Amino acid sequence: MIVRSLLIFAALVGAAFGDVRAQLEPFLEQHCYDCHDDFDAEGDLNLLDLKFDPKNPRNLAIWKNVFYRVEDGEMPPKKKKRP
Repeated sequence: MIVRSLLIFAALVGAAFGDVRAQLEPFLEQHCYDCHDDFDAEGDLNLLDLKFDPKNPRNLAIWKNVFYRVEDGEMPPKKKKRP
């Protein structure tokens, strides 16, 4: 629930100030890039290079999947530091 609130807050702040990705960057750095960057890209997911473009249906679907995997507790894995 905290993660969801954090991401919703980031989206609202980003919408107000025009840069959602910048608002999410600290979370991604702390919890995601170890496994999902341009070098590792586990699960063929490179979040480091993935733009935030909700007008693009494919891009939006990827970000929704990321959101739900985190919200459901599937990511980050239990062996990693979790939010």
